[in-house]
Amino acid sequence: MHALLWALDGLAAEHARPFTLTSLRAIFRLPLRVGDRVRRTLAREGDRAIITVELDGRAAVSVTCTLASELPSPIAIAPALPVTELAAPSFAEAALAEGALELGLDVALCARLFPALTAHLAHAQIAELCAATRLVGMRVPGRHSLFAEIDLRAHAKGTPVLAYRVAKADARFCALHLAVTGPTLSGVLKTFHRPPPTEQESAQEIARLVPRGEFAGERALVVGGSRGLGEVTAKLLAAGGADVIITYARGADDARRVSDEIAAAGGRCRAIAFDCLAPLPLAALEGFAPTDLHYFATPPIELGDDRGFSAIRFARFCDFYVTGFAHAVQALHAATGALRVLYPSTIFLDERPPGSAEYCAAKAAGEEVCAHLTRALTGVRCHAPRLPRLATDQTAGLRGARPPAPAAALLAAL
Repeated sequence: MHALLWALDGLAAEHARPFTLTSLRAIFRLPLRVGDRVRRTLAREGDRAIITVELDGRAAVSVTCTLASELPSPIAIAPALPVTELAAPSFAEAALAEGALELGLDVALCARLFPALTAHLAHAQIAELCAATRLVGMRVPGRHSLFAEIDLRAHAKGTPVLAYRVAKADARFCALHLAVTGPTLSGVLKTFHRPPPTEQESAQEIARLVPRGEFAGERALVVGGSRGLGEVTAKLLAAGGADVIITYARGADDARRVSDEIAAAGGRCRAIAFDCLAPLPLAALEGFAPTDLHYFATPPIELGDDRGFSAIRFARFCDFYVTGFAHAVQALHAATGALRVLYPSTIFLDERPPGSAEYCAAKAAGEEVCAHLTRALTGVRCHAPRLPRLATDQTAGLRGARPPAPAAALLAAL
């Protein structure tokens, strides 16, 4: 929704006079994250505007709207965003939802974020759009939601609330269509109910798979060990007697959770911060000389457009899977000498699913780097197994069979 408001802010700056929206259709094609570099384009045909927000040369959000110069009658709305309790209903619970959200707008904050939009668009309509994103992101579908489309038309009701009810629920695709009615706009919000974050098996459960002393004497550095495959690898190693350090880029809370869980199960683990795009902080290891490096650093993995190849996406994957990996191995080799390395590659290199060209190309390059480092650096041995699709946040989808838990596959790789 932030991208939609930013797109409309560009329209308001170009329009440069007060207006209202008589129709708005926004299609959300690609997820956008904080830090993504995007480009906004705008085309006008009379009162009709087409705005596109592009990521890596592809349309992430497409907006079509029509404008009118007539302003709605003044509508009393709260001077701040009302508090909305964060909910995470099941799909079955969400499918029965209906209710209303009070409208509100912090005009000063909105003016800092979207100055042209605040100056020119009717504040009631900004409040309606803010209520729509509060509804989808915090109530229905709630915490684990995804916007697909917004389709709104002019509507004169005047009540300062956004009323809603689920008009369609399709469990096959986890799709929920919400009929909404506000004081000036009404229509449909098309959304998806996503699965919650994948919770991996506990350290105690994983310990049952590992023979006692299997990894005794190993000092393992698990890069990206705060969630997913790295988390499970750290638990396996600690259960087998290894001394473990996990790294995290942003998930400090997750890293503490993993290290505390391993300690409670009798293992040895601590966590340090490390951005794999920066030099490895050897001082933070505090004399810990790794015998093993397990490299699970990754950006968000999303399939692209199979009709082309994005050099930007490829470069982003290579930053993690090639450059960051090579720098970490070289830094540890210079500091410690002999080093065993686990580099998880992917079965996608065998299957080549549509849209995976950039990801597969970067992983293939990573495999070649593994072979090169094994030849070039005395004492370094790299292992790059092509892992199957396993249950993680990255592989959690909107449909299809759930992938298997990763512990068995990772233990075999170790």
